Amino acid sequence: MSEDITTRDSPKESDVAKLARGSRRGVLCVKCESLNDLETELCARCQSHLHVFCHRCGAKNARVNSRCEQCRGSLHRGMGSRVKGKDGDINLLLIGVGFVVILIVLAVVIRASNFHNH
Repeated sequence: MSEDITTRDSPKESDVAKLARGSRRGVLCVKCESLNDLETELCARCQSHLHVFCHRCGAKNARVNSRCEQCRGSLHRGMGSRVKGKDGDINLLLIGVGFVVILIVLAVVIRASNFHNH
C-alpha cells in the first residue's frame, strides 16, 4: 500500500524541482523562486530583475549566479565594497571622520549639561 513519491508527479511541484529534473530550462528568480523563460528580463510573477551585469567584464548573468560565467569574477559585491564605492577608501574615511565628529559633539553636549546641573 505504500506509494513511491519520487516517481509520482505532484501537481504542486515547485519550479526549483522542475529545474533540477531538467524538464525545462530557464532563469530562476532569486526572490520568488519562479522559473522564467531564458529571454525574459523581469520575473513573470514578482517583476524583479532576473539578470545582473558583471562589474569586471560587463557580461550578462543570471542573478542566481555568484560568479560571472565568462570571467569568474564575483557578481555580488560585499558590504565593504558597497560602502567604498568607486573612489576607493575615501567613503570609508568620510564615514569614520563623521563618526568621530558625532562622538565629539555628543561629549561636548554631555559636559555642557553636567556643567549646568552643578
